[in-house]
Amino acid sequence: MSEFRIAKRYADALFLKAQENGAAAAIADDMRSALSLCKENREFSAFLASPVIPTHAKSGAFAKIFAGFNELSKGLLQMLLDRRREELLAQVAEAFVQVWDKSCGRVNARVISAAPLGNAAREQVSRFVQKQTGAKEVVLQTEENTEIVGGLVIRFEDKIFDTSIQTQIQKLKKELNIA
Repeated sequence: MSEFRIAKRYADALFLKAQENGAAAAIADDMRSALSLCKENREFSAFLASPVIPTHAKSGAFAKIFAGFNELSKGLLQMLLDRRREELLAQVAEAFVQVWDKSCGRVNARVISAAPLGNAAREQVSRFVQKQTGAKEVVLQTEENTEIVGGLVIRFEDKIFDTSIQTQIQKLKKELNIA
């Protein structure tokens, strides 16, 4: 089974338990914090992935690092450690945040463009994503990448809409057997 599917199962189970306990919002905050830590701190990511560090040492570190977390969040962290799946923490946290956002009618979208997007373009992309997902709210995250030459790459949920010139050139090369 793929790591994404495993992480999604942990996230879904945690979400159901969190809803039962009325703690979904608090756990979403915990998962955002854990995700941020995993993405921003390479040493922590290396710590999670290290097979040399024993589980009891990781457990002690988790107790200190995540001391302010909700008990359900701490339970998930311990379960990941017990099952030697702590390296999935970032994926589980991200999957949980996605499930939480979806339950709130919110969808996160990432837009990559060659040049900065103006307000009108941002609004147009938001409406497009809203129409595709039926979400009440779209949270746009923009990124500039001159390598795409022009056009946009829009990512949300499990979808990618790629209208970049770079991709169109690659498709054309493939069709003409140049690449």
